[in-house]
Amino acid sequence: MSNKAAEEIKQSTESKAKLSDLTTVKAVSEKESESTTVKSGSASRSRLRKILFDSLLSIIIVILIVPFLFLYSKPKENSREIPIDLTAAKIDFSSQNKDTHPSSLIAGSALRDSLASIQKQYIREVSTAQLVNGALEGINYCLDKFGHRDLGVAKLDETKIEKMSDKELLQVLDTEFEQALARIAKLPENQRFIHRRQLEKAIKTRLAELDANDKKAKGIKADDKKAEKDDIDSEQSLEKQVLKDPQAVSRDSVNSDKTELDTDDSEIIKDADGKPVVLTDTYLLYSALNGMICAINDPFSMALPPEDVKILQEQLGASDYGGVGIYLEADWQNNRQLTVIEPIEGTPAALKDVRPGDKIMAIDGKKTSSLDMDTAAAMIRGKVGSTVVLSMQRDGKNFEVALQRTSIHVPSVNGKMLPNDIGYLRVRFFGSETTQEFGAALNDLVKDGAKALIVDLRNNGGGYIDAAIGLCSEFLPNKSLVTSVVNPRLNYSEPYFSNSKNSTKLPLVVLVNRFSASASEITSGAMKDYRRALIVGETTYGKGSVQGLQPFSDGGALKITIAHYLTPKDKDIHLKGIKPDIAFESRPTNKIGSDNDLQLKLAIREAQFLVDHKLSAELSQDDIKAAQQEGEAWKKDPTIAKLTAVDKAEEAKLRAKIEEEIKKDNKITRDVQ
Repeated sequence: MSNKAAEEIKQSTESKAKLSDLTTVKAVSEKESESTTVKSGSASRSRLRKILFDSLLSIIIVILIVPFLFLYSKPKENSREIPIDLTAAKIDFSSQNKDTHPSSLIAGSALRDSLASIQKQYIREVSTAQLVNGALEGINYCLDKFGHRDLGVAKLDETKIEKMSDKELLQVLDTEFEQALARIAKLPENQRFIHRRQLEKAIKTRLAELDANDKKAKGIKADDKKAEKDDIDSEQSLEKQVLKDPQAVSRDSVNSDKTELDTDDSEIIKDADGKPVVLTDTYLLYSALNGMICAINDPFSMALPPEDVKILQEQLGASDYGGVGIYLEADWQNNRQLTVIEPIEGTPAALKDVRPGDKIMAIDGKKTSSLDMDTAAAMIRGKVGSTVVLSMQRDGKNFEVALQRTSIHVPSVNGKMLPNDIGYLRVRFFGSETTQEFGAALNDLVKDGAKALIVDLRNNGGGYIDAAIGLCSEFLPNKSLVTSVVNPRLNYSEPYFSNSKNSTKLPLVVLVNRFSASASEITSGAMKDYRRALIVGETTYGKGSVQGLQPFSDGGALKITIAHYLTPKDKDIHLKGIKPDIAFESRPTNKIGSDNDLQLKLAIREAQFLVDHKLSAELSQDDIKAAQQEGEAWKKDPTIAKLTAVDKAEEAKLRAKIEEEIKKDNKITRDVQ
């Protein structure tokens, strides 16, 4: 994955539909697991340089953007489950109370149980020493962020580790964690906050340590200079992952006076609800857990706090939420202006005539120009029955709309008929109701006389395996192998088959891009292996791993990689992705669903080609080659060529504008979407 600034900017400007009422899952992408990393060495540094690109997957809400999200199995009642015990018992956080200080019971329960779960279930073997050291590093980095590096714990020396038993290592973890808790318990309240300048200082210190370790590993002198741009990229990536703090961090006054930090409330980092991020026992515990997980060098594994688990459930359809029902984006072409992509049918926003393209200038009087996407989403969400006032702008005219929040159910599938009877199905994520929603939308299009279908999986970060199986079942013969979930370490393989009694034979085009991941790749991979559909767009993300959830008693969960999935032809697409049959790269000005959506225009052309040549079911190699030639002819069409040329010119202007804004902004943390 490229970490070049221009590529990151280009990716960031893709239209990543985001629910206005839904804050970003910090998990999906690889945010919080990276966040507490203090892992040294070249492998860790390499990871840091990948995070920013990887995190874009998580910001696709419904995906969003989204966003990652990630893939984990949710077996049906009568289906065979992966033989890994993820839900037998919740990991206990309950030893904390107001009267007694949490001691080694927390470490013995939460940390030890988490460590045992990782060693038992993870796709690769992990040593106790590796995980214990990771937890200790997580504790240290957490304390450093709050300005209390002096209260940290000692990392185990490599020479000592070799002589220690697992029992001794776990005892060290218990003792060090208990002592860290005892030290922070003595801190006054005004020293339990994260201050912006201290935060930046901690990040720079840690990056310097990583850089020194990297040079040492490569035999380079400590004073040799690395590329400044790489350092900046790493800083941005690390900060975005580590902190879950949406507020920007200024780069000036790094060596600030500690007294000034203690008294300057404006410098205190706050969460999406506007509350200060406080150093608590639980915060330290999650930092230790994520440090432990970071030691296994897997960006898809992490410890999720309760609020992230709740958001995950909302996104995948496990629960509804209070909101007004609109999809949002930060429009880079208009100074990242918060803009409505579309309202959800039947919601308060749709009933009050909120339209695509409407700009949201303020939320309850607070200007959106000062808000990042997560904060804006949190402000629009709220208690069912309460009211939020949006100050909006349409065609240069300002107006206000008061919306009463209601219980919002986010549909994962939207269907409509395009010209020439081409049925269009946009699948935003693979949730608990996707199979039913997709089936209903498909049936409506078939009844309305659809001659071909386009299934749009762009910006779809994944979801449930069963949902992907359900979608594939609409197009494959019954009992066709869709995917196999495997864990070689446990000598385990579980096949998943289609279960349709009446699959459609209509010509099919599947539209994908670089943010199509997990369940999206299961679907597109099966369609490609069986040559059931033309795959149009870009090479997909390349996430072939499966995650499982181990719940915590406080509502959080441990998410770890328990398996990989293979396509029907036993292809492992992890970190490789699925190449389209007809490639067409998206650009910043190609917004999904807009009149300038050239990828969709190409998909429509290919669908019409299939109809004209009466091609459906299993395509031959000659059929695919002919479709590729059709695509090349379409690209050379004078009208399309003109649009593409204009698009490239607009893209260059947009990129220059973004780069200039970033220079002026010059912040470690910024909301790249």
